[in-house]
Amino acid sequence: MEDVSRLLAEHRLLTLTGVGGVGKTRLAQRAARTAGLLMRDGACWVELAEVTSPDVLPYAVVEGLGLAPVPPHLTPTDHLIGALHHREVLLVLDNCEHLAAACAQLSHLLLDRTTGVRLLTTSRLPLGPGAERLYVVPPLPEDASLALLTDRAALLSEASWSRDDLAHARAVIRRLDGLPLAIEFAARRLRALSPGQLLDRLDERLPLLSKGDPVAPERHRSLRAMLDWSHQLCTPAQQRLWARLSVFAGSISLDAAHAVREDAPGTAGPEAPGQASADAGTAHPGAAHRGTAHPGAEGPGKEGPGKEDAGKEDAGKEGRATGGRTGPEELLDAVDGLIDHSLLLTEPGDGAGRRYTMLETVREYGRDQLARGGGLEDARTRHLMWFRDRVLDVHDRWAGPGQAELLERLRHDLPNIRHAMEYGLREGAGPAQTHAALDIARGLQWYWTATGTAGEGTDRLRRALAATAPADDDPVVHAARTRAMAACAFLSVFPADLDTAGRMADEAIARALADGDRGAAGWADLVRGLAAETSGRPDAALAHLRASLEHFEAAGEAYGEQQLLSILGSTLWAVGRLEESALCVERGMRVAVALGETWHRPYLDWVMSLVRITERRLTGPDGALARARAVLVPQRVFADPRALALGHDALAHCAWLLGRHRDAARLFGASEACWPREETQIVSYRLDPLGTERCEADLREVLGEEGCALARSEGAGAPPEEALEWAIRFAVDVGT
Repeated sequence: MEDVSRLLAEHRLLTLTGVGGVGKTRLAQRAARTAGLLMRDGACWVELAEVTSPDVLPYAVVEGLGLAPVPPHLTPTDHLIGALHHREVLLVLDNCEHLAAACAQLSHLLLDRTTGVRLLTTSRLPLGPGAERLYVVPPLPEDASLALLTDRAALLSEASWSRDDLAHARAVIRRLDGLPLAIEFAARRLRALSPGQLLDRLDERLPLLSKGDPVAPERHRSLRAMLDWSHQLCTPAQQRLWARLSVFAGSISLDAAHAVREDAPGTAGPEAPGQASADAGTAHPGAAHRGTAHPGAEGPGKEGPGKEDAGKEDAGKEGRATGGRTGPEELLDAVDGLIDHSLLLTEPGDGAGRRYTMLETVREYGRDQLARGGGLEDARTRHLMWFRDRVLDVHDRWAGPGQAELLERLRHDLPNIRHAMEYGLREGAGPAQTHAALDIARGLQWYWTATGTAGEGTDRLRRALAATAPADDDPVVHAARTRAMAACAFLSVFPADLDTAGRMADEAIARALADGDRGAAGWADLVRGLAAETSGRPDAALAHLRASLEHFEAAGEAYGEQQLLSILGSTLWAVGRLEESALCVERGMRVAVALGETWHRPYLDWVMSLVRITERRLTGPDGALARARAVLVPQRVFADPRALALGHDALAHCAWLLGRHRDAARLFGASEACWPREETQIVSYRLDPLGTERCEADLREVLGEEGCALARSEGAGAPPEEALEWAIRFAVDVGT
């Protein structure tokens, strides 16, 4: 800690390097807590172990810093550099080795184009920039290693140790080179073995296993031996499960574990014939049928016994004895066994049961075993298809009750979802795999909308559309691509990328009308209306929006109708047709109530708050304050950045009209903190009917430039939860 703290003060880029399992991450955590106190803007931790593509790296850092989504006119790196230009912050990037080149490039740019940013990285390999200072994290000293071993063993067994036991324990930790991870594994064995027995087994295995990689560091060979030994102590079922679970990038549910097993029913392997269309869904996102790749369908993977790892032959015998499949109880037994071996860690569930994680070193070992046995492609394909089905299930159920739980489910699954998409979009992916990646991308439309991450959504959709273009003559793929184009057009509007939005919407509506897909046509016309409104062409916007409504009514897409009515209502409000706007909101509310929908409903309340502000009906049960409060209260659950910004903004106008100038300035600051300025152009969010320019000028005149700026900064600087609760209390206190 003393060494690292000193080096952080002297160097802007410090990399903690060393063998896997030596404790780089834990040391970085301690160092960041200390050094972050000395930085004006503190420290920010970005975990990269679950980031599988260099393209995602800058997005992961943007998310880790809590920055606004990337605007379309900037690269994510430029957006990041702009946001950090005036900050004094310690940025910690953990587990960089698999992204070393990308991390090196990003680090170089940050050092070159900012002055207050310092970087602390952990990696098994140096990153390479000239300004990098390396610190090789040493293994634990012998006394500390012994303390770790005895402490962990005491948690598992009450047996007392003799003097000989202590001597043997010291020999064990020397054999393990003081590596904390290896010591953790060894301690688990002390439930059943004495330190002397443990030492004997290490002596038997290390010399042979260390010959596998003669150029690797001794400590790495020792850790490999520890993992090899743990692997051999597992049953064949546990060995197979360990290997199959290594394809996950984040936490694992029991259902997901079942889906990637080689004997899982109905999860077609990579060589399954005739899956290019059937595997990837149907023409319409709302359809329930998923083809043959969902659990319960026919056709297990083709990979036979004898190919996965050392225990595969026994596994084949086991499978034949049980009819080739293993039930839920056997799976649970294997999971329990891996937990006992400390190969799986447990964490709280997402409401659907406990979840599991693997240490990265353990995961890499399992992945190596899987690749050597020839099962990697099959397991990755099952992983892809499982998360395709999971995402589409959320998409199908989104327009109804339980949206908060569905959103949380996607947050839990996001590392694995990204991992699955990358596999489906890799070079050389098969048609069924690219189609599955497309389905995931379009199925995440509402996640990307609700979380303010439209930039990532459009990037993924563009890649998926390009990857599936060669299969566009397949009717199912063609229909899915049409829906994906409409989704990409929709997401492109939020960062005001109107050229992309208009082009994709035009193509989508032409395809949809040719195919008779009125629902897709409705979404495309909705986007054309949004683009026209944002471009200052309200008459064209109204024409497209009314056409969109006709399409949705013909297709029976109630959720599209609900979304359309909020946008149509805001457009009618912007041109002064208040009564028609209010009727749109009332109709939209009826649809929302019938669906049981709660996430989008605040946008209808927001439109009505605009109407009431314009009418100067601020107080009362249906006044602007009550409607604005109805926008904000659901954000205790959803935390939708766009809805938060709109709710704060509406309340700011109310406060101004009521003469609460300081409160108005504070609310404007809170609004701006929630939502980047690039998106405030959309759907008349800042149009003149509210008198925003006059309002802000009046605030500066009454409060003074300095006072107005101070109040705004108070609102912008408050923690989001605190700002939300203050705004809700303000709406209640003033509106009653």
